[in-house]
Amino acid sequence: MGKSLLGYPDKEERQPGKFQSARKLPWESWNSEQDLQGNPLAEPAILRGDNYAQNGDYRRALTEYQSVKPAQLPSALAETLSLRIGSMYLALDQAQAALKVTSDYYKTRRLSVEQVDFAPSLFFGFAYGRIQNAEQSLAWFSRARLMAQADRARAPFVDSGLRMYLGSIPDDRLIGLETAWSSDSYINTQIAQERGRRLRSGGQSTTYAANRPFWSSPLDTPQANTPGALIVPDSSGPLVIGAVLPLTGKYAAFGQSMQHGIDLALDAYSSAPTGGEARAAVRDSGATADQARAATIELVASEHASIILGPLLSELNAPVSEIASQNQIPLISFSKSSSFQGSFNIFRLGPTVESQVRSLLDECERLGLKRYAIVYPTDDNGREFADSFRHRAALRSLQISSESPYTKGDSNALLAIAQQIEAAGEVEAVFLPDGIPAAAHFYSSLSSAARAKIKLLGTASWDNQGELANSRTALDGAIFVSPFFSASPKPVISQFVKAYQAKYGKTPDFLAAQGFDAATMALSALVRGRGQGNGFSQAIFEIERYDGLTGSIHAVQDGELERTFSVVQLNGESLVSPPAAAVPSFSVSGDSGIIRSGIPPIVDKGTANSNSGDFALQR
Repeated sequence: MGKSLLGYPDKEERQPGKFQSARKLPWESWNSEQDLQGNPLAEPAILRGDNYAQNGDYRRALTEYQSVKPAQLPSALAETLSLRIGSMYLALDQAQAALKVTSDYYKTRRLSVEQVDFAPSLFFGFAYGRIQNAEQSLAWFSRARLMAQADRARAPFVDSGLRMYLGSIPDDRLIGLETAWSSDSYINTQIAQERGRRLRSGGQSTTYAANRPFWSSPLDTPQANTPGALIVPDSSGPLVIGAVLPLTGKYAAFGQSMQHGIDLALDAYSSAPTGGEARAAVRDSGATADQARAATIELVASEHASIILGPLLSELNAPVSEIASQNQIPLISFSKSSSFQGSFNIFRLGPTVESQVRSLLDECERLGLKRYAIVYPTDDNGREFADSFRHRAALRSLQISSESPYTKGDSNALLAIAQQIEAAGEVEAVFLPDGIPAAAHFYSSLSSAARAKIKLLGTASWDNQGELANSRTALDGAIFVSPFFSASPKPVISQFVKAYQAKYGKTPDFLAAQGFDAATMALSALVRGRGQGNGFSQAIFEIERYDGLTGSIHAVQDGELERTFSVVQLNGESLVSPPAAAVPSFSVSGDSGIIRSGIPPIVDKGTANSNSGDFALQR
């Protein structure tokens, strides 16, 4: 057999099920409380996981196994742990996650397929069979059977698993496999025996539901307690919107605002005529990675969250995303960091630099502005905004006439730059990604004639009523991003503000509105995915546009929930909203003040591609 590594499959897996009673899983050739070599285990979390697994509580077992840090284990124990985690994923009918975690163990240690022992070989046979990759499944079953020659007690594990898998393959495909595997005496003999069984019984392949694994009870079998039978849970239960937010410490007020927005979205969903049952489960992210990790594990293990919203702090994103990804639970992070890495089921809805610049340039193009100058402080934030503006302008064939960096806080430099730009007379707009005081100093340094010709452009940090009140004259006419324009005349926003004030006694801020948008979009995707049997990722990509409180939102392939913010202009004492866009995705019933969420516009964008697994064999 040759060595080959194929791409990790990105197809959505079914929601976890639970076995009806405690029994050894059909691919588990190892004993509880022992490693793969039969040595006693001493790691408490693994022992607790084994106890849960023996009692059929695979979710809790998985949580215990995942609490162990494999980097701190000797190699043999790390392999034991990875296979146990993979086994629980497969028991929960998450075959692709099972393949990934086990494949990653061997890949990171640069092991070849020849170094894979019997237990993982048998496991791979089952896992690849579950994702209907016959070539890989049969190759691993064949390898496992070859290795079982040294220990005849292992052979029944392989024979039983292979018979179940072959029994699920349709006739026409089985014939093709018989030809393709004619050189493998074991596989070829097993296929011939399966074809003979079908001829004698006058039947074809055993009938299974698409959402049931081949080792479960077939639909034409009356008993439901066949060993290894997977009981697929009822998917009509209440949705659980989990959230990991700062509820204590200096950012507690931020977390509370977002929680209020989430709760209001759930109220709207539950009270809508087409709504259903849903509840929130919110946990404190704390301020450390360990706290955030523990909170996420609790949402997964105890609350059985349908999705996780959060974290709010960028530095906590990695541990939360890791747990969500390992458990194949969708996540919408609120991270603003440019280092965010989206992936399958992992999305980000945050007021990023890119989203602000894109929104600003959309409005500038609408105004017909073509020539720009960039004036920016040389700190990290200033450089990031300048880089994004430069890049986005080039994509739109807009002209950057000049760039002027300066040391943050240097008012003399800003004065000199303003004079240079006015003297050149080349630009129609100046982008200045600094605070309101710096922007006011720069803009007031221009003559009134220059101010009439040059638009000053700013970021969402300018959307601060307190600071604007002190600089209204200096910044009159400035244009900037408003992530949540609470004074907007749009009915959807005014009704949200009214409902929020009635429930919480204060005016909502951006985080409250973002919490509402994230929860509403999550509910829409979860309901759509549940109704059509699709996964969350496919469903959220099929939302063409969600016109929410914080802007127009849609998913893109890098895991970003791309959002176009409102852009406003300071006009004397008022902020002027741009013309209203599309019809909002909400309506209000009567004058009750309760916002009722509608389903965002949906278009069919096709299905996600599915690739083969990581650790693969070639014949």
